[in-house]
Amino acid sequence: MVVSGSCNRPQEPFITPASAPKLPTREVQFPTDSIGEVFIRLQSEDPWTTSIRGRRQALDIPADADTALPKSADGLRGRKVGYLPLDGWIHHADAAGLVTIPEGYEAALIISMTPPADTTPLADHWQAMEFRDHQLRDADWAWLQNQKQLHSLLLQNATFHAADLALLDEMPRIRALTIHRCTINGDWDDTLQKCISLEALKFEHTWINDALCEQIAQLPRLRVLSLEGAALSDTGLQALCRQDSPLEILLLDENDLTDEGTPHLANLQKLQTLSLHQNNLGADSWVRIGQLPQLRQLALDQLPVTALELVQVTVAPQLRELYISGTEVDDAALVALAKCPQLEVLALAQTSITDKGLAHLQHCPQLQRLDLAGTAVTDVGLMQLIKCPQLRNLNLSFTALTDDGLQTLAQLKNLQSLNLAGTQLRGPGLSHLRQLHELRFLELFHCAMNGNPESMRYFHELQAALPDCYLRPPGN
Repeated sequence: MVVSGSCNRPQEPFITPASAPKLPTREVQFPTDSIGEVFIRLQSEDPWTTSIRGRRQALDIPADADTALPKSADGLRGRKVGYLPLDGWIHHADAAGLVTIPEGYEAALIISMTPPADTTPLADHWQAMEFRDHQLRDADWAWLQNQKQLHSLLLQNATFHAADLALLDEMPRIRALTIHRCTINGDWDDTLQKCISLEALKFEHTWINDALCEQIAQLPRLRVLSLEGAALSDTGLQALCRQDSPLEILLLDENDLTDEGTPHLANLQKLQTLSLHQNNLGADSWVRIGQLPQLRQLALDQLPVTALELVQVTVAPQLRELYISGTEVDDAALVALAKCPQLEVLALAQTSITDKGLAHLQHCPQLQRLDLAGTAVTDVGLMQLIKCPQLRNLNLSFTALTDDGLQTLAQLKNLQSLNLAGTQLRGPGLSHLRQLHELRFLELFHCAMNGNPESMRYFHELQAALPDCYLRPPGN
């Protein structure tokens, strides 16, 4: 079982009531045998944070990171553990003996075992809980009902009866429910439909049917819905897309959706985030997606997206983030970016993009995050990135980048995260990166430097010059 506090991004649907009272200092007495780790984070005032790509990143530096925050054992100011999207969280202590949680911090307890028989000392301290890898007992459900601050519940690789979730009707603070790779026994009846306080719901790699989709569609406050790998049908999608739906975030990756289901997306007039990678969509779907009036984040990874489809979806008037990694997009397709001067995030990993295609980035002066991993980009093409002075997060891993290209990157003064893993770096060019005073994370794993003593000298010099930056060293 995992017990946790609330939680980026577009990571993941955790809800924190904006009016939550400030948390006092708390002491928790754990069993003497270590049962996991405790994480903490400053209490959030956002009503929720979620992300369509958060858990696929090696590191997300929290926006509020500063020297006042303690660091985790490995020096990172934010890392993810297991399934939880722990953006902004920091390792605090092993869950053994007496653990003190500082004032103003939410707490997360990560354990993957059956909880102690006597859970009384652990009660009333947590904003969220996760039960993992075991069959839920009556005692577990009773414990949940005693959690007066609980607003998020996660069930992962767990076994339980659908009717057990009726307890959520008695827990009005619950805002988020995640069911991931679970075995659910019995019929749902109208159990889920009674959970009217839910604002975020995730059924991931857990089978759902059309009747359950009809229940989900009736939840009056539901703003975040993820059905990744849930065997969602076109008929089920139709049931979900009711008129005046409150949905703002819809993640439908790894299903069997076709053009038969996508016409109903037009009912989702409040939709801001849509993720559809690894579905069976065809030409008719792209025009419909481009017509969504509030769409800001769109993920079409590993779909048959070419120049024609890109032109159709980039007409969405509010589009800010576009994820098209692993598609058939090439240099010519990026002409469509001329319609997206407001674009802030662009993921082009594992596409046919070359230096020539990067010239189209001049149309995206607001770009803040760019993923070019595994593309044919070279040092020459990096000159085009100078036209994107707002870049904060840049991924050039497994490209042909050499030390010569780092002089160009040093002109991107706002860079905070830079991934150069698997490149041809040998070390001398690292001196140019000393000018990047905002840099907080630099990935050098598996680049050509390896453990060469001369190369490591350049690494350590940069490490000394940027004390606030975590540098992941080269190696195999």
